[in-house]
Amino acid sequence: MFQQPFNFAMQRTAIQAVGWYVFFLLLAGLAGGLAVLLAHAIAGTPLPFPDAVRLGAKVAPIFAILLGVGLLRARPMNASNVLVTALASVFSFFGGFLGAGLFLAYLTTRPLKGALTA
Repeated sequence: MFQQPFNFAMQRTAIQAVGWYVFFLLLAGLAGGLAVLLAHAIAGTPLPFPDAVRLGAKVAPIFAILLGVGLLRARPMNASNVLVTALASVFSFFGGFLGAGLFLAYLTTRPLKGALTA
């Protein structure tokens, strides 16, 4: 289920995609938490919760876009793959990685470049 999460050139089954989503959801939460801790260290005062949420909302799209580009590089550049990646990027602004990760997990189940499709 959690096989090679950083191997973007791997076509996953549905259950592997769920594991990939859970792994990167936890990693995105960790990245947001580290961004808040870094902002706290720079500011010297604790961030109020609304400010921490706003900071996390700025980090999530960057994380989703970088993952989307990494996944798209290993897949054919057809309209459906590009559309799924674009939707993930848009949803990351509204739902963070919680929403964007669903589209990206689906993208991991799509065929790879040069793969034979039936």
